[in-house]
Amino acid sequence: EGRKEAPNYTYTIQRMMNPSLAVHIIAGLLSFNVVLAQEAQDVSCDAASNNSISNGNTCTTINTTTSNDNKIKMKKDHHPKFKYRDTCRFYLAESSIPNAGFGIYTVDDIPANEALTQVADAPSIIVTDSHFQNGDGEDDTKMIWNHVDYFWDGSGQGEFEAYSVEEIVVNIGSLCNYHTYLKNVEPGIDEYIDNLTPRNSGSPGMGAYSYQPGFIFKTTRGVEAGEEIFCDYGPAWLDTRGLDHIPREEEYDKAGDIILKTIKGLEGKDLNDVDSVLKTIKTVVHQFDKRTSKLLPESKDQIKSYGDGGEDNKDVNLNSSKIALSIAKSTVTQRSMEWILEKGQCIDNLVPQVSTLPHAGNGAFAQRLIRKGELVAPAPLLQIMDYSYLSIFDFEIDENDEPSMIDEEEGDSLPVAYQILLNYCMSHPETSMLMCPQTNIILMNHCSTRESYGGDCERYNNNSDPNLRGANAEMKWATDWDPDTKQWLKLSIDEINKKVASGKRGLSLDIVATRDIYPGEEVFLDYGQGWEEDWEDHVATFLPPDPDDNYMTITELNDDLENNLILAEDLEENPYPDNARLACIYWPDDNEVIDEDSPLEDSKDWKTDGSIYHVDHPDYKYFGIYEGCDILEMTKGEDGEIKNITVEIYSSDGMTIWAANKKERILYDYPMQSLRFVPAKYTSDQHLVGAFRSYIRIPDEIFPEQWKDLDLEE
Repeated sequence: EGRKEAPNYTYTIQRMMNPSLAVHIIAGLLSFNVVLAQEAQDVSCDAASNNSISNGNTCTTINTTTSNDNKIKMKKDHHPKFKYRDTCRFYLAESSIPNAGFGIYTVDDIPANEALTQVADAPSIIVTDSHFQNGDGEDDTKMIWNHVDYFWDGSGQGEFEAYSVEEIVVNIGSLCNYHTYLKNVEPGIDEYIDNLTPRNSGSPGMGAYSYQPGFIFKTTRGVEAGEEIFCDYGPAWLDTRGLDHIPREEEYDKAGDIILKTIKGLEGKDLNDVDSVLKTIKTVVHQFDKRTSKLLPESKDQIKSYGDGGEDNKDVNLNSSKIALSIAKSTVTQRSMEWILEKGQCIDNLVPQVSTLPHAGNGAFAQRLIRKGELVAPAPLLQIMDYSYLSIFDFEIDENDEPSMIDEEEGDSLPVAYQILLNYCMSHPETSMLMCPQTNIILMNHCSTRESYGGDCERYNNNSDPNLRGANAEMKWATDWDPDTKQWLKLSIDEINKKVASGKRGLSLDIVATRDIYPGEEVFLDYGQGWEEDWEDHVATFLPPDPDDNYMTITELNDDLENNLILAEDLEENPYPDNARLACIYWPDDNEVIDEDSPLEDSKDWKTDGSIYHVDHPDYKYFGIYEGCDILEMTKGEDGEIKNITVEIYSSDGMTIWAANKKERILYDYPMQSLRFVPAKYTSDQHLVGAFRSYIRIPDEIFPEQWKDLDLEE
């Protein structure tokens, strides 16, 4: 037992119930020769490790090192320490909230304050100035796309990319539903990574993939195996969608309090007429608070379900919080583990690591054995009914730091670029519709037998067995786990347009293994010949930006944060690089936010203790609101460590009392770990002129004829 180092190994297998199957898999490993670097992971025989064969009380590590040409060598920087799981942890299935589409379930007990994944399970994708670029949302300029219901607001590092930012967070961030009381996870943000294809590399891949790291979700309470994962969208999400009837967290608490008082009031009383009493209470509460009244019981049987069912409904441990939780659980369908394993589709077979391909950023790697014909990942799709919604037209930044469109001569208003989202969506040359995956299949890079672009793809194509060449996965339309797909495949493009316009989504893909895929192996799709032609044209014509002495990657700046900080008084002579700005974690207290009771004039001194603004503070929500800031003071101790930091916060939205009154918001004793360099507006590689843009091609043989609404000749 315990943990020990494995000096050289591929990976190891947990004990299996079927010995012949174990032998078969071991033989497959020995023949395939997957070798991970020594630093890749630790090994133990316990169930949490999932990386060894257990034989009684001993651990056996399988060494599959050989010297033949099929050996995969994983570089240390491609695979930092990462513990692979040989069993799935998260499943996609019908949500426990009625009519809420899909949801995510865990099959593990997860303690409070624990990350669901070791790293962010996919990059997030930033969409910039979408309404500014595509009209004001009225009449024929209204964009018809599903994403409007799945966007995160961009708070965090992404909000500095542009004047207006929306963020797409796939997998958990896209598929977790919202329950106002049962919410159990919150997102944290990983480090911004922009040094994989740096500006001085001349790589044609710069700006072609997202540098935003994505979210790492952490539990806010203990989550039991079989529970659905619920995110906190915030009540404003309900308010803006006409969902005023859905009870909020405070209404569950009110209902719990009312029921507790009712139970105590009924102690020792005759319960024969309790139903009429409960109906009266519900009717009275309804006059004042409709949402709370919806949660109140109407029968004594419901009352008993909130206690222990004992005589006279007495429960010495009963409190209003326990009752509120019981009410909340009664609003969702309870799922058994058997149901999840039968109906669910695994969504954590893939993990992100740096791709073996040059110019590609991250790629998708298998963290467990996936047999030929098995599902690599499900992919519910979001529809964008016209790819032109992703157009970016020429604009300039005015004196108020806001974008304004450059007037074009009539007939000359062609887009100068497209949103980076285009690269992560799928389509066909003869349709205007784009389909964008909600899972981390967006990590999968291109490989085909037509062209080799290096990395594992080239190694696959050099294999003597033609069945082991090219991509190791393919796309198919979803099977019965998404019954809507079969129906939507029969619809015309106009019928799909109407459904999307009404807020509905449909269609899903299955990504299926075309041969056995082993842990640590990069998983590829064939993007199609049209994509390859676009890439070849791009490589031939791409002009990298000129060298800029006043440029540093955000990654470099944050890796050496202490030595890159500059006092505000010195910035004029010694500014930060043009592509960077300093940001601070900050959230306004309730007494700072402007409301109808806010004073018109403010005489308050807004200089306060800043030591609370860190990720471990109980008021830290989401992953904090990053605001632009400057350092007014800082000192270095004898050990060289920076301390006594004083910062000034700049409000990005002006919705605070101090910003409205043009007061300085000063924080002293500000924590070093809450400072972060972020991209300055419109300076990251995502905004480079000529950055590669092309969608993934859906094969013609599976693409419905009635969706082809474009004439290729025109």
